[in-house]
Amino acid sequence: MNIHLRHVKVFPAKRPDATGDLDMFSLLDGIAQITTESKEFSDAMERFLRTICENLGWVIGDAYLWSKEEGTLIPMDVWYVRDGVEAFAFKEATNKARFKKGIGLPGRVLETGKPTWIEDVARDDNFPRAPHAFSAGVKAGMAFPVVVGTDVVAVTEFFASEAGPPPKEIQKSLVYLGAQLGRVFEREKNQRFLESMIGEFQDKVSHIVENLAGIAQETLADAKSMVSGSRDALASVGSVEQFCQNVSNNIGDVAAATEEMNTSVSGLNSNMTTIGDIVKDAALRTRNIDEEATKLADGAKQIDAINNLITEISGQTHLLALNATIEAARAGDAGKGFNVVAGEVKSLATRTAGASQEISGTIGAALEQVQQVVSAIEKIETTIERTNTGMEEISHTVSQQAAAIHEVSQSTAQVSNDTTELFGRAQNLNQSVQDLDSSASRVLERNTALADSVELLNSELDRFMAKLRTT
Repeated sequence: MNIHLRHVKVFPAKRPDATGDLDMFSLLDGIAQITTESKEFSDAMERFLRTICENLGWVIGDAYLWSKEEGTLIPMDVWYVRDGVEAFAFKEATNKARFKKGIGLPGRVLETGKPTWIEDVARDDNFPRAPHAFSAGVKAGMAFPVVVGTDVVAVTEFFASEAGPPPKEIQKSLVYLGAQLGRVFEREKNQRFLESMIGEFQDKVSHIVENLAGIAQETLADAKSMVSGSRDALASVGSVEQFCQNVSNNIGDVAAATEEMNTSVSGLNSNMTTIGDIVKDAALRTRNIDEEATKLADGAKQIDAINNLITEISGQTHLLALNATIEAARAGDAGKGFNVVAGEVKSLATRTAGASQEISGTIGAALEQVQQVVSAIEKIETTIERTNTGMEEISHTVSQQAAAIHEVSQSTAQVSNDTTELFGRAQNLNQSVQDLDSSASRVLERNTALADSVELLNSELDRFMAKLRTT
């Protein structure tokens, strides 16, 4: 426990000597009044030193505090010095001194815990300040402990200008006087401890209240943010709910359109199959016609060969007619009949040759037309084959599209079901957000009340601490 020390001015003595009877009742009553009125130990010690010295006629009084940390007595620098006493050197030596147990007058009191006096300090071997006491003109010295319970907390010492023991009346009262001063010391110690505890309590509670206020403000801000967020979320969920409804409706329309498309593609696929069969039959018939045209061309070629043979025969007949004419000419009149026959044969050969040429021209034209027909049929056959290939590819593609549309139809139906479920969940979420908004509103109300309560608590705490300090 630290006691605040301060320098005390020198008070003039009311009585220059110790003449007259000592009024112990008045002295003890004055000491009791000092210990009752004084709030600080240093003030009580200052008044106590002055009262003792003036009533006993002693010239110097001072005091020491026990320092548990240093294990020594430390000067309080609280003095009474009678006017006219040259005590500067003695005061300086005292203020620099540190007394352990058994050392000097204060140390002996600290060691024994009992009042001690020295009739002549100049002749005492255990008084280190003897030279300075001599310069101050003091001889007798007395010291007694200030106790709290059984502990020595301070030591007071007094010095007289004459050698000898203190009055018997005061000797009997020294223990009582030390106990009275101990009450002031203990009261101040308790007061300082109480103030320290109050200060520490106030600091801790204020810190807690500040933290609580900060938490309340943060929670209040969070609650406001929660309310705002829940309302934004509520609006968003409402939009999502409407969006899900629109998507569900649109997907229903898409599903219906996809089903219609699936039906149309299925019909198209059936028609393409029928057309493919027709094209295949046309290709087969075209190949049959091609084969017949080929046979016709072959027949025309055979007729042409026969025609060539007739032409050759006509030539031979014409040559025979020529030879007959020549032979008729050689025979003269005998060959006139033969000449007529030769003319007829020649005329027949000529007509045969003409007819053969006409037949050859007709057969050639017919053969050319047959070749053109064969070529056209071959082109038609090629076109029909390409058409058949294209139709097969189209049929395959349509089949794939039909399968894809069927899958799309199934997927659309699944998406429609999922969207319906999502819509249901969105409705549930909407209800949950509404519940959250209600909860957030209640949290906001409670946190507002909490913030008000914390502010009221802080105000009441300040009022309580102020009242406690003035009690």
